[in-house]
Amino acid sequence: MATKWYLRSSAAAAGPTGELSTDTDSFSTVPTSKNTPLDMTVAKGAAQTSVAGVYNSGATPLYSMMRMFVSPALAAQTLTGGAANYTFAVAGTESNTNMNLYPRYFMYVWRSGSGNVKTIVAPVSEATELPTVETGRVQTATGAAGDFSIEENDRIVLEWWWDIQNTKTTNYTATGYFEGTTDPVDATETSDAASYVSIPQTLTYPAGAGIPIRIAMFHYMNH
Repeated sequence: MATKWYLRSSAAAAGPTGELSTDTDSFSTVPTSKNTPLDMTVAKGAAQTSVAGVYNSGATPLYSMMRMFVSPALAAQTLTGGAANYTFAVAGTESNTNMNLYPRYFMYVWRSGSGNVKTIVAPVSEATELPTVETGRVQTATGAAGDFSIEENDRIVLEWWWDIQNTKTTNYTATGYFEGTTDPVDATETSDAASYVSIPQTLTYPAGAGIPIRIAMFHYMNH
């Protein structure tokens, strides 16, 4: 059974402080706050939010990270290598068809004090350009070969990048959407995107990981 995490706008409790992809970011300060890790959670958000950046290329292809998202802490377990159907479902827009904008992804296991200890999905771009209206894009990928021993409190990080395939010295805007209530559907317009990733195995969490949430809910309901 797969593990599905939604991309959220809340700051992650732990995670990297910058991109770790093998790609070079041609726009290292666009958009602002891109190096603040955000959450991935099993729960959807309540309303869509967006992140936009303005890009002026002049060369092609150019890559730039939009945001990084961090999973909950994981229990010690084995991540199966070479698994198919890692799924990235997002929504986005380009401001002009001349921008030639494609979502791009990088996923790895992050360990505090060590950084990237296992690349799961090497940088991969969508095959279909985003349009100028908010539209879902769903892509699958096969994970890197080799089983990997996840240690307790390791986390999985998704870097959502842009692949900008134009050579024009013109400002274009790329916008990504997440935090909403509706799962993106490929090539389908949306207005409340709950962008997500799906990992093709059931991942587990440390024992008692959900206790603080349950205690907080009990306290709230009894006051």
